[in-house]
Amino acid sequence: LSSERLLDSALHVLGSRAGSLPNEALKSMLPLTLVPSLHARCITIISEAVQGLSRRRMPASERIDALMRFSRFLLPISVEAASALFLDALASASGIDEEVVMQIRVLLGLSETAASALESNERAEICSRLATISADAAVRLDSPEGFPWKSIAAGLSRLDVSFSLAAIARWEDAGVVERNTLLSRLLEGALSSGAFSSAE
Repeated sequence: LSSERLLDSALHVLGSRAGSLPNEALKSMLPLTLVPSLHARCITIISEAVQGLSRRRMPASERIDALMRFSRFLLPISVEAASALFLDALASASGIDEEVVMQIRVLLGLSETAASALESNERAEICSRLATISADAAVRLDSPEGFPWKSIAAGLSRLDVSFSLAAIARWEDAGVVERNTLLSRLLEGALSSGAFSSAE
């Protein structure tokens, strides 16, 4: 059995897991890194897996872990390629939350200071953007302790209560955050902004 066919067989056995290359998959393929004729293909396989990471929504911790696994796998093949992935992992680990949290703060500021002056379609657009960025950040950052969910709920309520209630339901269904974490703060914000009356 040739080395090429052995690699093909390994990828076939892995099936759908070959795309994300979990740790057990890489361990099973590790002996193939000792075959020089397979080095180019191994680098291509890892490159495709890295591209797949960029298309998936996932916690930053999982993305960093995957990049580190890929880097270790490539080390016997190419120090340069392994180093590049290691640097990518470091870049993902440093400052990933700063940009996203800054965007959330800007949108929260808009909801607080300008909501009353905005047209309903403008409020809805900002509300949608805030909800999307917040959910994406929670997923990528793995919902870290101190994530500003309550402030986000209050900000959403000032913009579009109906959209906000629907967003909270979707987040709970998707396992992003439980509605109990947000609902009371959203309703408080809706009451204080006049979107709801106490009778409602």
